[in-house]
Amino acid sequence: MVDLCLMILRVMLYLGRVGKDTISIKKITSCIPSQYQSKVLPTVEELVQLGMIDKTSDSKISIKRERRTDVCNLMDPVPDPVIKSIKPIEDTIPKSFETEPFLVTEGSHRVKGVVDKYAFHKSKFDSKIVVYLVSDNRKKSTINLGSIHHRNSLYRRALLEIDAKFGTKVFTKAMMNQLGSSIVGNRQPTKALIDIMIYEGYVIQIDEKHFMRTPKPPPAEEGLIIER
Repeated sequence: MVDLCLMILRVMLYLGRVGKDTISIKKITSCIPSQYQSKVLPTVEELVQLGMIDKTSDSKISIKRERRTDVCNLMDPVPDPVIKSIKPIEDTIPKSFETEPFLVTEGSHRVKGVVDKYAFHKSKFDSKIVVYLVSDNRKKSTINLGSIHHRNSLYRRALLEIDAKFGTKVFTKAMMNQLGSSIVGNRQPTKALIDIMIYEGYVIQIDEKHFMRTPKPPPAEEGLIIER
């Protein structure tokens, strides 16, 4: 039940259910993938016995305030695995973007013994983000996420569509195909979008395949901007 314990604690932590801020077991169960839902109640009881959470008489639970740090230490908010040493070839990065990536993640597939890496770079002048798909230290392709503030950016359109399609329900990368080909295209934009949304706190990863939107709202938009 260790994985399910972590799922429950992760959801509670990101929903801010600590101390007096409680959540019903029914609501927690609805946030957990269906194949695990029958085991939520005994797992909650196990967490109570471990002293990680409190349970009220009306079946509401919260993380014990004094155990919040312990729970945080169990969580990893950055997409896994993250490789901090990767540096795409400098002369392939436009001068308008930072040379050093602020985030680098690994692809889930190995091709000819090499795992692709996703290097996330910020613009020097605004909030745009570009992702370079790097293989064997060579840039293979570019994914323009744009700015979360710009209404027609890939990043913002994807986040708003996730809100519209899934709301607070659990979803998978495969389910993101429902967002439309203009957003997901193939698995590369999907991977990049999930990674940046986790990094910036818009999405949490419940387990290897399942994700859920956090309460963090999209920022105010800055109008119609043509992404370049």
